[in-house]
Amino acid sequence: MAKTDQATVAKWESGESAVRATDLKLLAEIYGTTPDRLFFDPGDNITPELMRRAHQILTTKDKTALNAWLGSGEFLPDAKQEK
Repeated sequence: MAKTDQATVAKWESGESAVRATDLKLLAEIYGTTPDRLFFDPGDNITPELMRRAHQILTTKDKTALNAWLGSGEFLPDAKQEK
């Protein structure tokens, strides 16, 4: 297992550098989760399921119908920002 120093972790946390896919997998193992789950807030159980469902639709439906479906999303209200 490759070692990762504190300076590298600090750069990840500050956004100064990106986490490599191999490091993402390692972080997921450390935190007992999956790599994709690291992209969501810990308490957010809705967004990952919505993303999974959207991916299933995007990969199984007719491209013309998908284009219309995505276009209709432009008329949906924006998410409310937490204060």
